Amino acid sequence: MAELPDIRTGERRAEMRGRAELYRRFGREIFELSLAHQRYEGVKQVRPLSDAEIALRLGLTEEEVADLRCVAEVDQLSTDWFREADAFKKGRSR
Repeated sequence: MAELPDIRTGERRAEMRGRAELYRRFGREIFELSLAHQRYEGVKQVRPLSDAEIALRLGLTEEEVADLRCVAEVDQLSTDWFREADAFKKGRSR
């Protein structure tokens, strides 16, 4: 499991800045290639890629791709259905 960043150290801060740059460059592409995003060509679904496959394609490490994919998923996926489910559950409990 990856070590959580300690923002008090300059080294970890620099690493986080590097990851932010990688996210700006590759975040959208990683998301679109990942299992979290469904793509179709006509009626045929395009097979999404694993983190390892994306890493090979983009010249990144698998760990970098996994980290960037997680951030991209939070940025790209709507949370509306979480809110709707919560409202539904609250309504049923009354």
